[in-house]
Amino acid sequence: MIKLCLGKVLVLQREVPEFVNALAAKVAKQNGTMVILDVGGRDELLSKDLLNYVDIISPNEVTMNVNWI
Repeated sequence: MIKLCLGKVLVLQREVPEFVNALAAKVAKQNGTMVILDVGGRDELLSKDLLNYVDIISPNEVTMNVNWI
């Protein structure tokens, strides 16, 4: 069992390995924390495993032109 001290919002970045983000997002959602994903930094498709736990996707101007979903 993973226990973390969580706030009200978790912001994830794609520079972190996706499996780490997915685990952090899952734990955050289980504890009632909002999850925001900053999609800048990588061009690969997002996994459903991660997207299932993301509340808000935050693209920047460059990533608006990339097919990552």
